[in-house]
Amino acid sequence: MRFVIPGTPRFVGPARHRIVAAARCWSGSLSEESAQAIELVASELLTNAVKHSTGPLMVGLYQDTDRILLEVFDGDPEPPKRRPVTDDDENGRGLSLINALTVNCGWEPTVRGKKVWAEMQVLASSDDSGTSNRRPLPRLESRTGLGIARFAAAVA
Repeated sequence: MRFVIPGTPRFVGPARHRIVAAARCWSGSLSEESAQAIELVASELLTNAVKHSTGPLMVGLYQDTDRILLEVFDGDPEPPKRRPVTDDDENGRGLSLINALTVNCGWEPTVRGKKVWAEMQVLASSDDSGTSNRRPLPRLESRTGLGIARFAAAVA
């Protein structure tokens, strides 16, 4: 699933809800713990993109058996930076949270900025009946190429 949102704070909430709804639909019986982790990671990735970039954002979401890959493309070529925080700081822990809640995460430069991504384990709820609508992850090469082309068209 891919979609583009304006790079403004008021679109972070609806995008986050769309991501969690898609994950629930795909998994059939997503545990509440997984749903909350996906919601928090999506919120952090989207908020960071809005805060540090200008222009539209492209979001990609893919699922493979028991994992979800979330990608956020933005127009800022600078890599995400972890900054030192103190106990009294209200901000600055987002990248640490993403790192703690994901199986793997990172960023890659793109033609028009960067892609920040997070791969998360998807756990079924305890009442899983074994049915699901899972879809495989597309191959990395085609996903990356398509993402850059669509993002470039969106920001052109």
